[in-house]
Amino acid sequence: MFKPEQPVKPINMKLSNEEVILLINELYPKFFIHYSYHVKMRLAQPDRNFTEQKLLSILKRPKHVEPKWNDEYYNYTYLLEGYNKRHLAIAFRVDNNNKLYIECVTVF
Repeated sequence: MFKPEQPVKPINMKLSNEEVILLINELYPKFFIHYSYHVKMRLAQPDRNFTEQKLLSILKRPKHVEPKWNDEYYNYTYLLEGYNKRHLAIAFRVDNNNKLYIECVTVF
């Protein structure tokens, strides 16, 4: 798993659905993916029935992408819809070494 160098900067411009898919396809094979503390917590809860395999499956093949502005962090998150009503929220960030990566924000 990718470990970003601090400080981290959000990407606060809105990307089109096509740009989101292109970035995912570019970053996914390089494993430039980071899980937030919240995601790690959800994956560790058996009652949530949400596995890392499900998360990666949604990331690799989302059925639908919906951008959402986040007032708290002043950036866009992208809600990726998976199968069986599973969802993954991601954001794109740049670390201190100017590496672009995917931040998995939450799963549900």
